[in-house]
Amino acid sequence: MSFRNRQGEADDIHASSLEKTSINERVSSAGAQTEEPEKGRWGRHIKNIEDLVQSLEKKANKKMGTDGCLWVHERLAAFALEIRQNHSDYREYIAYHMLIYSTVNYDSMTKLDFLEPHSVEFFLEKITKELDEK
Repeated sequence: MSFRNRQGEADDIHASSLEKTSINERVSSAGAQTEEPEKGRWGRHIKNIEDLVQSLEKKANKKMGTDGCLWVHERLAAFALEIRQNHSDYREYIAYHMLIYSTVNYDSMTKLDFLEPHSVEFFLEKITKELDEK
C-alpha cells in the first residue's frame, strides 16, 4: 500500500511502518549501512521531523518569547499523551521519541510514524501553520 505525499508522489513510508521488520533490515535493503540507519530509507522523513521541531521552536521563541516555547511544549506534550492513549505500541515509533525528545534506538524501533490523525510529521506541520497565523 502506498500513500501520496504533499507533492502527489507515491510515498510508502507510512504504509511500510505497519510492517514488523526491523529498521536495520529496511536500511540494509535500501542500500545504506546499518550503523547509520537514519541515512537510509527513512532519512528524509526523520530529517524533516527534526527540522520541523527546530523551526517550530525558533518561530515560537521569536514570535512570543518564552510564552511561545511554553505553547509549543504544551502542544507537544498533549499530542504525545493522545498518542499514548490511542496506540499501545507507541514506543516502537521513531517519530514518537523525536516528539518527546527521547533517545531514538534505531535497532529496536520498527516503525517510523503513525497514520493520520496521529502522524507526528503532519501534527508538527499543522501547529507550525497555527503559529504562523498567530
